[in-house]
Amino acid sequence: TIVAIKACTIVGYCFADSVAAALRYAGDLRLDVVNLSLFADPYLFYCGNDAAQRAIYRDLRDAAKYAQKRGVVIVAAAGNESIDLQHPELDEVSPDWPPDAAEVREVGNNCRVAPAEIPGVLAVSATGPFGIAGYSTTGMSVVGVAAPGGDYFQGVDAVQTGVLAAASSTDNDVDVGIWPFLDFLNDTAFPGLTVIDHGARYVTLTGTSMASMTVMPNSSDA
Repeated sequence: TIVAIKACTIVGYCFADSVAAALRYAGDLRLDVVNLSLFADPYLFYCGNDAAQRAIYRDLRDAAKYAQKRGVVIVAAAGNESIDLQHPELDEVSPDWPPDAAEVREVGNNCRVAPAEIPGVLAVSATGPFGIAGYSTTGMSVVGVAAPGGDYFQGVDAVQTGVLAAASSTDNDVDVGIWPFLDFLNDTAFPGLTVIDHGARYVTLTGTSMASMTVMPNSSDA
């Protein structure tokens, strides 16, 4: 049985309080495994020397612990920022809300990406045609496994190095929809990214989100 739990807004923000509530609900339902292909907005890194960030991270950690105690395996995408989580240096995207509020800041090992770096979470990096994908976040002490996530930027000039996925047949919003964005790239840069077959839509994607979904069927045995 597949259960959809809403943790993100329509424009793709997955705020920490909603992610925490989703994890607690997963625990209430005693789900076998959940996938979190996200980082909990508004921060990529939550740093222990900031009281507000420390409190938000603690809430996420406690929610994850609640779900884990009720038998939930949590699988999370490591991220697509090409960061070594064992040796982080810069956070260039936080805070991502409100818009245009981000400031480049130095980060260290007192800062953690959530949910990927929450204890007990299975963080997943992505592999491409030649090993670890160029965009994939890594970290020997953090990432538990690497799985196929594709990488059509890795020097082979073929979108077939991505992961084929079904796409929404009603996703036509240019501002927030993935189909119009990828269909535009399909026409201008990467032929083959989007395909319509008998009315059904398919897209070729790359990312640690694709990698984390790859490991999902076996994660309940982790």
